[in-house]
Amino acid sequence: MIIRLSTDEAGLQASFSSIVKQIIERVSLKEVVEEYVRLERAGREYRGLCPFHAEKNPSFYVNETKRFFYCFGCQTGGDAIRFLELAGGLSFQEALEKLARKAGIELPKQSQKDFSEDNRKAEILHANAVAQEVFKSLLRSDEGKEAREYLLSRGINEDLWERFGLGFGAQKEGTLLKALRQRGVLLDAAIDASLIFRQGAQYGERFLGRILFPIYNLDGAVIAFSGRIIKPQDDAPKYLNSKESLVFHKGMALFGLYQARPAFRQKKACVICEGNFDCLALFSAGIENAVAPLGSALSIEQLQTLKRFVNKVYLMFDGDEAGRKATRRSVPLLLETELEGLVCTLERNHDPHSLWHEEGALALHKAIERATPLVSWFARSLLELYSKSPHGISNAIKDAKTAFASEKSPIRYALYIEELAKVFGVDPSYVRRAIRTPFVANNESPRTEQWASAEITMLELFVLYPYMLDTFVRMGGQNWFLHDETRRFFGNLLELRMKGEEDIASALARKDGERSEVEKRVMGVLACPEMYPESSAWDCFERVARDLERRRLERDVSVLVDRMEQLRRDGHLDEEREIQKEVKAMRARISELLRGVKKEGNGVT
Repeated sequence: MIIRLSTDEAGLQASFSSIVKQIIERVSLKEVVEEYVRLERAGREYRGLCPFHAEKNPSFYVNETKRFFYCFGCQTGGDAIRFLELAGGLSFQEALEKLARKAGIELPKQSQKDFSEDNRKAEILHANAVAQEVFKSLLRSDEGKEAREYLLSRGINEDLWERFGLGFGAQKEGTLLKALRQRGVLLDAAIDASLIFRQGAQYGERFLGRILFPIYNLDGAVIAFSGRIIKPQDDAPKYLNSKESLVFHKGMALFGLYQARPAFRQKKACVICEGNFDCLALFSAGIENAVAPLGSALSIEQLQTLKRFVNKVYLMFDGDEAGRKATRRSVPLLLETELEGLVCTLERNHDPHSLWHEEGALALHKAIERATPLVSWFARSLLELYSKSPHGISNAIKDAKTAFASEKSPIRYALYIEELAKVFGVDPSYVRRAIRTPFVANNESPRTEQWASAEITMLELFVLYPYMLDTFVRMGGQNWFLHDETRRFFGNLLELRMKGEEDIASALARKDGERSEVEKRVMGVLACPEMYPESSAWDCFERVARDLERRRLERDVSVLVDRMEQLRRDGHLDEEREIQKEVKAMRARISELLRGVKKEGNGVT
């Protein structure tokens, strides 16, 4: 029986919180939990092994009467919605909708725009589900013989085909299209899902003759496909993915994520590899907490998804130079998300799949056991890249400075400096002075921060090179100073510049009266101008400008996320979605800044 909440009930008589309460009261918490945890009766309650931390003796309890779960081991507790958020990696809205379906309650209608978009999403998911059935059937048919032989030749057995839902695209046009029509799939939805495309008055099929790897969301629905060609062709890419859609965003999805969730809950760690076959090889070796990006660089959004489940990440990219470069690019992303990172180093002629195929499962396990802490590996990698000459070490430290700009912990930051100095064979004080990127810890005030910060660095550059102020203002940088004293001093410099002062340093030197701590610190650069030689000053300016913009955006995102949380709790979901779009754009810009992408129109050459 479906219970519909009328407009009056949902709007005037029933607040959003009362709807949530009604849903929670109608579902069995025990049944929800048992989708993830095996429970046994313990008196009036139910007991099982906690899904949120590794334990041998059960300390996780479910009270069906109070509709509450609690673990005495890790002190995690809450209601059914909270459980699905933690165990299933669902958002509040996703968890609520799932429980509403289970309770037989129809949530209040959304706006026509949202309702239309939800319908389109549902149609795309339906098209993908029908397509997967067709692809799976074709893999097991006579037409799929070559694909089966190829998979078996690479060590991928039938158990994995079934577990990951592997399939095969027909060799000729028409098979998929016919099935889609018979099952009532809207052709526009199939086009949106990248299953078919218009070809004049006809339709073509995208994945002909390819082995299909389904990409699942956290609910287990197929959101996209990754198709691998069997025989190389000059005019065809080896891999062909679905195009982005309302349900699929390449930079956010991960192959193997849905299958890896149970292992995530047990191990609290994840192995990230490069390709689909690498991921399948790791699963075959018993390493079932593995995922792979979809043929693109690892993104901050993917790591943020993983952070819902794990606190440690092993990077097991290909052993060649491209794989090492991809690992180096991942360093600032891992530091930003505060995930513990380790690097599994493979021989240059190996990737995870080839290592498993040639040397067996033990070789992969040993690679994980021998994993190197992220920063130690990064320092050695930079040394390999640049050599141990003075010039090489200088370049390595520049790269390290950019990467470490994301680090939030002063303790970890200090340890990283020590590690760099050890690997480079130089005194830690030299590395510390060269990097000069301290920050304020969460529990410190700006007044107690070490003044050798990114903001101070930028002010020092302005004193030495006043024309940089003009570029900085054109970039919108006047809003990037987060601390009162540095912001005030920047205002003083800007005022001097607007008055036509060409020699800001001399103007400051002529100033009477007491100087602020910031001014004293910045004026010190005049005694050591060689710290920023003009030949490299613009490079320094660009790096620091990116850092300042990123920090400002991160603070703004934090404020907006708190606002979204409040709106969600109050039931203002439309407004929450609008802010979510703004946050997404900000996070995209943050990712660009971490990759060193310049802001369009910034005037920097």
